[in-house]
Amino acid sequence: MVDLHCHIVPGVDDGAPDIETSLSMIRQAKSIGVTAILTTPHILAHPAERATHEEHKRAFARLLDAQRSSDVADIELRLSGEVRVTGDSMRIIDDRAFTYAEEGKYILLELPSQEVPPYFSQTLFEFRLRGITPIVAHPERNLAVITHPQHAIDFVRQGAHLQLTTSSINGELGPTIEAASMAMLQAGIVSFIASDAHNLTMRSFLGWERTREALDLNFGADAKHLFSRLSASNPAAVLNGVPLDLVEIESDREDAFLESFSTQAGLKQEKRKRFFFF
Repeated sequence: MVDLHCHIVPGVDDGAPDIETSLSMIRQAKSIGVTAILTTPHILAHPAERATHEEHKRAFARLLDAQRSSDVADIELRLSGEVRVTGDSMRIIDDRAFTYAEEGKYILLELPSQEVPPYFSQTLFEFRLRGITPIVAHPERNLAVITHPQHAIDFVRQGAHLQLTTSSINGELGPTIEAASMAMLQAGIVSFIASDAHNLTMRSFLGWERTREALDLNFGADAKHLFSRLSASNPAAVLNGVPLDLVEIESDREDAFLESFSTQAGLKQEKRKRFFFF
């Protein structure tokens, strides 16, 4: 498995506070089958945050030094970032420092928790125009997506990939977020699952095992292939900088998704008119 969203860089955000905790988190990840980690400390989409990224690089270098002489030296680590979308997002679209492993191939974007900003569609377009594939972090936890799930469809149609959190799928974050996650998975619009691990207890890599069980329960014979694709083969493409095909969703699957979402989440959704642009 490849985990492409977690917070193990020591002392830079609300994740691991020190190298000892970082190594313990890597050890925990290894114990449940993770072989590579793309670690993503929080960073704002603003040019001034380039200095923050340099700080992340120094902390990551210290972690790599400690890892080399540890019992988890065989786990591949790469430094990336969870880039919080802001009104300045357009100003960092040409800066590879904000992309996964500074390769300029993929970028992990975090929406504000309560909304989808009106400029987000243009942001996605500009990244795609430059050959950078956006990954939307945990959309199932965004209030605007929960109340208007058409947003999730729009992200995919605009060329982004969706990443769900293990604790969302396995119910640890509550029934509404769990229902939103399952509806997205059933619609086939999810490309990645990741832990978003912050520590060794409540927000840990151990959520992977409970998520595997949740998929087995909900997807039966298809669960194994689904889990492998979302936890291994797709994130391995990000790790290696290999392009992924865009996710396609047919109109009938979109309708089923919106209806399923409304039923499972217990929310009344207003069906939006479709507009097609060529």
